[in-house]
Amino acid sequence: RRGEDPAQQDRVEPLGEDEEDRANWKHQKVNPSEFHWNKGTSFIHSVILSPAHESTRRQVEAYTLDIKEALQNLDLSYGKPSLSSKQWKNVLRDDYVEFDEILAGAFTTTPQTSNELVIGETTLEVQKPKVVSKVSTHGEWINAFRTFEEAVQFAFSGREMELRGYWNHINNLFSAKQVSLHQRVINYDRAVRIYVGGRRDILLHETDKYIHLKDAHLEAGGVAIYMPSPPMSNPGKGSKRKRTSEVCRNWNFKHCNGTSCVFRHVCIHCQSADHVGPKCPNRPKGLA
Repeated sequence: RRGEDPAQQDRVEPLGEDEEDRANWKHQKVNPSEFHWNKGTSFIHSVILSPAHESTRRQVEAYTLDIKEALQNLDLSYGKPSLSSKQWKNVLRDDYVEFDEILAGAFTTTPQTSNELVIGETTLEVQKPKVVSKVSTHGEWINAFRTFEEAVQFAFSGREMELRGYWNHINNLFSAKQVSLHQRVINYDRAVRIYVGGRRDILLHETDKYIHLKDAHLEAGGVAIYMPSPPMSNPGKGSKRKRTSEVCRNWNFKHCNGTSCVFRHVCIHCQSADHVGPKCPNRPKGLA
């Protein structure tokens, strides 16, 4: 500034008391022991949980100290299973991994591309969304799980029993259910992995710790599969109720109210719609 001593111009103004406190606070290292969730219950969990829980937690903590650096190092490793960067990040954080994206990427002809978006001092990676194939069959689930299993075992040690136990659990459910109900098993698997991915005190093979999810997705009346009955149609407005594949016995003996009947109006013996059962030329002898 004009009229000022040059020495005065180069002098750095001292920080105010509040500004100095904020600057010192930024350079202080976070002390996790002061977090409420690490007081009391942390010791209890360390006693009641298995070494497998603690091992997984330590490995997740190591990766998440600098997840970006971990992913860069992962890209340089030999034998890394093929998985998108987004899903690899979920693997290293032990979060929910999307099987639909694994299935879509298995035979993709479109390379994964991303752009960097800089906002102030923060750099965000924006990936172009790609078409996702839905896991809808037992076979597709197996293929996706195999890739997931390879990725987890590549990144973590000591999780073979957990993954094998969970594989047996889900595979047995597929075997025990009719094919028409396999989507329920797929939905159940997704719900379990979302739930377990948000916890550090549950492993995938500890099925007794998420029995409520099985009830919700697989048991009759479960809240995840319950569908309210559609409103009854009004015959007076010309709408029709959906018919079943069963033959109407009342129609065969002329006692049926056709306007509200949902059964098939065909002969009970030969399935013909031209006559009723008692007049069927093919009816068994001895029947009236």
